[in-house]
Amino acid sequence: MGRAWVVLGIVVTVALAGLCLVVPAGVALADALRAGQWADAGLSVRRIGLLWRGVYIALAAALLSQVLGAGLAAGLAVRRPSWVPRVVGWLSLVVLLTPPYIYAYAWSLPMLPEGINVGARGATAWPSWMIGPGRAVWCLATWCCPVAAFVLHSGWRAAGRGALQLAVLDASPLRATLYVLTRVMAGWLAVSTGAVLLLAMTEYAICHLCLVQTWNTEVLSEVLIRPEAGQALLLAWPLVALLVLVLAALWPVRAHFARLADDLAQLGEDRWALGGTVVGVRPGLVIGLATALVLIAPWVVLISRLRRIHAFVEIWRIYACDWADGLCYAVGAALIAIMLAIGVDFALCWAKRMSSRAWRTLLRLAADTIMMLAVVGALMPPALVGDAFAAAFGPATISWLPGWNHVADLFSRSWLIVSFVGVARYGVIAILALRVAGEALTRLPMQHAESDGASWRQAYVRVRLPMTARLLLSAGMIVGLLSFTEVAATQLVRPPNVDSVAITLLNAIHYGRDDQIIAMCLYLMVFVAIIVGLAGGRSGGSAPRTAATRVAS
Repeated sequence: MGRAWVVLGIVVTVALAGLCLVVPAGVALADALRAGQWADAGLSVRRIGLLWRGVYIALAAALLSQVLGAGLAAGLAVRRPSWVPRVVGWLSLVVLLTPPYIYAYAWSLPMLPEGINVGARGATAWPSWMIGPGRAVWCLATWCCPVAAFVLHSGWRAAGRGALQLAVLDASPLRATLYVLTRVMAGWLAVSTGAVLLLAMTEYAICHLCLVQTWNTEVLSEVLIRPEAGQALLLAWPLVALLVLVLAALWPVRAHFARLADDLAQLGEDRWALGGTVVGVRPGLVIGLATALVLIAPWVVLISRLRRIHAFVEIWRIYACDWADGLCYAVGAALIAIMLAIGVDFALCWAKRMSSRAWRTLLRLAADTIMMLAVVGALMPPALVGDAFAAAFGPATISWLPGWNHVADLFSRSWLIVSFVGVARYGVIAILALRVAGEALTRLPMQHAESDGASWRQAYVRVRLPMTARLLLSAGMIVGLLSFTEVAATQLVRPPNVDSVAITLLNAIHYGRDDQIIAMCLYLMVFVAIIVGLAGGRSGGSAPRTAATRVAS
């Protein structure tokens, strides 16, 4: 790999990281520290109530998701028949990647047949708490429970299965579960609950459609009505502080995340499905499939409410432009995320071989900063991310930088700005996939290639990249899919000439009960299922020595 290509790759990585991560984060922080605006950060009785409401809804959803996630984990742990864990794993990913506002809409159809904005007393027979906070908790729990399932199953494979197998030799299965398994799995339960809590606290659309005001929905409403962008961090700081507290609470069990990432990288392999279990085949099979049936209930509700099949044809006339623009910025987000992931991974691999300590430290610092900002973008409330981009690419934001106004104007008028937002929110998926799973997959083949005479750059290009290509492509497809269906941050930056299926559908959901909306929801769910199926495979390391020898020759 020539020096010119290395320099070009570093320049492209720095430029993309600056546009997608560094500049928006810097502008958001600078606007928050601007004098004269600290009144926006004040806490009132109403705001404290909104914050508490969002916390208890997220916490209830996190606890309920552990129950549902344990059911899915039971299905993942079944050894025979082998198709059960594969189906459960595929369905779990489909549920997690399906836009959450579709769940809120699906459950509103039987509860609020006249529309989600019905305000007349007696308009529905359901209790108000059930169609409001109760529906929000249920939708959040069913949407997030695959996260709990993957974490709990990873913990079962890492520690729970072996501990229970030893414990049942001296105690009954019930006592072994109560006194041994719960202690061994305590850290994994903390990781599972914390991860779901982070997702539930920052999810916007479900509480918005369930007409439950929380701090998260309040921030986006405030940002939308303000004439000037850049105040979201001041408005959202209590929610951000709570997220930091949750992360701090998870710090003692941080080692579990590396094991979880390795298991997720093996999701498409037989090792995940054939891990073995001390639980009987029939209980695991029944529990796993029963939980899976609960998760596909929104599909059943939507299909049962569809009256005219012809709506599937009409929808293409209504949403034709929305699909075209949405696919453009989704593909853009996927490609940018892949390029960022390769750039960060290459920089960290290069840093290990540098002789100069100063340059090695500088390169590692730059790569770690990009990864840290990507993690922050994924964890922050979507309104905060969207407002940061609106401020960064707004008029005269960084007027002191020569040519920036022209660059900002160019990007802010095209669908690329939406791609940048997608990378800021979801690009960490591609970066971590290549860093964690790619490192575990190619460590030995890289060593073999270098021991056979190849330079580390040759080994990287001809061994590491080809072996991780499918994994990286799958991660990029997931980034693009999530960018395609994102609504909260996208609506703050989307130019008027760029259409979005997700935003159009969300606006229609507020008022419509017609077949076109149901058909569009079903189309999106099928689209997600297809993408998950395509992204399910990953590259393997079946012949590392052969690959290494081929590189050396």
